[in-house]
Amino acid sequence: MTMKRFAPALLAVSLALLGGGCAASRSQVARDFTVMNETDVFELHYGTLENFSNRQTFSWTNTGSRARVRQASSVQSGVALVEIRDPSGLVVHSKNLREQGSFVSFEGKPGVWKITVILDRAAGSLTFEVRKNP
Repeated sequence: MTMKRFAPALLAVSLALLGGGCAASRSQVARDFTVMNETDVFELHYGTLENFSNRQTFSWTNTGSRARVRQASSVQSGVALVEIRDPSGLVVHSKNLREQGSFVSFEGKPGVWKITVILDRAAGSLTFEVRKNP
């Protein structure tokens, strides 16, 4: 192999190694993670997030057809989303967790609902709860 052909390959490998080193220096931090998952009550809390990326799905039993979602997060940067689906897969709640407040979900079917939390390079703190809406 001539040096002309070898140089582009060497450059590509060098850049990949150099880029990989840069990405590794940006650490992810998540502290004080708690979840309470009981019939008709679900709570999730991250005390501190720094450049944190994760996707988690929880199964939660709701004996009602609606839920009240209270969002009280303080997300300074990155993406933090919550999506809730009823047993049939219908999305009954989908919000950016930067939005604070209390929201009533759309009507769904009672049973096991799925709560998905999506974080992408999120920084700040995260707190929300989901309760059966009477």
